[in-house]
Amino acid sequence: MVTQRPFEELNLWQRIFAEHWKKRFAADYEQKHGEGVPENWQENVDKMLACGDIREGYYEYFCQECGTSTKVGFTCKCKLCLRCFKTAVDGWLNQARKVLFEGVVHRQVVLTVPKRIRPLILAEAKFLKVFMDAGATAVKELIEQWRKKRKIRVGIMAVLQLHGQAGNRNPHLHFVVSEGGVDKDGKWREVNFFDTKKLRRKWQYHLITALKKAVRGTAYEAEMVRQARRDVPAVPDGV
Repeated sequence: MVTQRPFEELNLWQRIFAEHWKKRFAADYEQKHGEGVPENWQENVDKMLACGDIREGYYEYFCQECGTSTKVGFTCKCKLCLRCFKTAVDGWLNQARKVLFEGVVHRQVVLTVPKRIRPLILAEAKFLKVFMDAGATAVKELIEQWRKKRKIRVGIMAVLQLHGQAGNRNPHLHFVVSEGGVDKDGKWREVNFFDTKKLRRKWQYHLITALKKAVRGTAYEAEMVRQARRDVPAVPDGV
């Protein structure tokens, strides 16, 4: 057991981890990799197992009519916790509804990078901002060049994720893009075609160019230049 809480207090998800995390998953991981599970993994498991435990803090509600009180343990607000994650997802969806255009079709665009460049993007917060800005620039430029004279502006909502489904460090971007936008005359125009080949090259160009500028004068510059020679497209415009 990786928690001292009474087993009957745990929900099904917590019970699975309480029974199997340490003696099965963590042990297998250490055997295969020669080291313990990453610190952030263990930290999230501990938080999830402590979710709702009144020994970790609680709210107490008192009824003035009947005189009874109820203690409700603090939540962990951890993404590994199904209860807390659902609350976070519901909150995100409510926020998204305020941003998205009602009645307009939206599509998802996912942008990622090769493994060799991921450590640089994750090294500092400013590189993550460059990462997101370059993605938005690539998407907007793709649409603007599709109908240059109309100068269509679409709606974009960006979501940054730092890990893949397997828990590996894999920074990538999810863009929710409206399939339409407002042109220079204030009229709505449908945008239902995305050239993925052009988007890929624009994404490469804008990201590498922006990162080269961001690392200038830092300890990361030499490595960035070496990687850029392998990744940046030869022709940035009109692709």
